Amino acid sequence: MADGTPTGTVQRGEFGTADKATTLVQFGVRAGSINLPAPRTNIDGFAANGNLYAVGGSDGTTPQRTLYWGVPTSAGDIPEWKHLVVSDLPPEGNAGGASLILGPDAIIIGGTTTNGVSAGAVRANIAPSEPFFQLGLFGAIVPALKIDGEIGQQLGYLSANTIGVINFAILVAIGVAMAHRPQLRAWRDRRRREKELKARA
Repeated sequence: MADGTPTGTVQRGEFGTADKATTLVQFGVRAGSINLPAPRTNIDGFAANGNLYAVGGSDGTTPQRTLYWGVPTSAGDIPEWKHLVVSDLPPEGNAGGASLILGPDAIIIGGTTTNGVSAGAVRANIAPSEPFFQLGLFGAIVPALKIDGEIGQQLGYLSANTIGVINFAILVAIGVAMAHRPQLRAWRDRRRREKELKARA
């Protein structure tokens, strides 16, 4: 703002019509859009995969690490800003870095962190693979039910842990069977003889 205070206000540039379709007429606040959850200045922003990302920035005193993203509607409004702690920048944060998209990655170069001016860069993959479950030892792939938010993330961790335990139990069972092949062969022969005796009777 004019007094130097950071703001979370979201403004949108509007283009003209007809012969002014490529002319940016004005910036303004759109009633259907929601402001950022917290005021920011020198924020690192970019657009990718149909989403808008607002990363880091400063609250006026300290570089921040929060990453917010929003999915604009067909009218260009932003109905909400989403946030997941696991998607945030490293603890030192970043304000005023140069953000760019390179293939599936988002990169923020330079900027100011809590350690001072940075000469490095941070990178994140913003095009992860579709969620899936892998069943058993032979890799049968089944598309997963995607649930947004932290609940979906925790369910994903729980599902991955459960599948890992099941796979481990199967491996242990195979190991036990391989270590006791004579006993298993004797048990199989005994069962076969019992079936033959029953059939003769």
